[in-house]
Formats: sequence, C-alpha cells, structure tokens
Amino acid sequence: MPKNNHSRILEQERTRLDEERTRLANERTSLAYLRTALSFIVAGIILAKFYTDKMIETISIIVISVGVVLMLVGIYAFPVRNRRIKSIMHKMNLYRLFKEQ
Repeated sequence: MPKNNHSRILEQERTRLDEERTRLANERTSLAYLRTALSFIVAGIILAKFYTDKMIETISIIVISVGVVLMLVGIYAFPVRNRRIKSIMHKMNLYRLFKEQ
C-alpha cells in the first residue's frame, strides 16, 4: 500500500528530529565529560593550594591528572561518536529509500 504524501512528510520530519535529538545527546555527553574534568582539575588545585602535606599534594596531582585525562577523552570521543552517528544515520536513510521502492 503506497504511502500518501502527508504521511511521507511526517516520517521525514520524524527522522530529522530523531537525528537532531541524537546529535544533541552527543553534545550533552561531551559537555558532561568537560564539566566533570574541570571539576576534578579545580578540586586538585584547591587541595594543592590549601593543604601543604606531602600526601595531599600527591593526591592533588592525581586528581588533576584524572581531570586532564577526562578532558582529553571527552575532546577525543566527541568527533568519533559524531562520525559514527552520521554513518548510522546515512545507512538508515539508504535503507528507507530502498524500502520505499
């Protein structure tokens, strides 16, 4: 049974909104990585600034290092996930085109 033009337009709009929602979720995830990384870095700096004990200094260096690693993971993972999302969406669009014929 062929779809009428109205239902096809609604399906295309729904697909576009799904793609946009997925991209925004990727951005939120990346921003969460950066926010967490900055929190670790700031916590490490505060520990180093206000405590002079050698053990606390070591802990602050570890906390700052974890923050830097989290930041690098967030920065690296965003374009990787973005490419994967685009690839999946492209494959889904090709499948839909093939299915309609």
